[in-house]
Amino acid sequence: MPFFGETWSYYLCYSILSGDLHEIEDFTRRAKAKLSDYDFDRLLLYLDCWKTQDFSPKIRELQTSLTTADPRFPHGYQQVQLASLKSLAEPDRSLLAGVSLGPKDFPWLADVLLVHHARIANIVRDDSEERRLINSFFQKQPMLFEPDHAANFGFVAYQETLKPRYQQTKET
Repeated sequence: MPFFGETWSYYLCYSILSGDLHEIEDFTRRAKAKLSDYDFDRLLLYLDCWKTQDFSPKIRELQTSLTTADPRFPHGYQQVQLASLKSLAEPDRSLLAGVSLGPKDFPWLADVLLVHHARIANIVRDDSEERRLINSFFQKQPMLFEPDHAANFGFVAYQETLKPRYQQTKET
């Protein structure tokens, strides 16, 4: 059985795709009333960011948590999430290039950055660069990212545009 946060992130992704965040908001409030030992504040904060399309509150939360984080533990997930969310408002590849992943970080985090690089290439209409990056991604990843990762790293809509390309790679 998945952890609550993972389940919630899947639900968030589907809510984003449906264009209706009311159900997940209601679900989160009901869960908060029944589950006393879970930190719902961060989920509600992130949900509000999606509702307003303003990720600056989550960015501030991540920046604060990274400044007080224990350096003995890997923080690549938070660093990639921070750079990803910043790049939604400011499509600047240097935000992504500044992330340094360590040997204890999840290897797939580099692929999250790769998807965001491709998303930015799409925004600036650099079709050949986007194609190169996506081809590189498909060579490294056997599938698209799980919905929870797409939601947590802010690339739900862009990943949807990749589905036809992904299906083409599986047909050949």
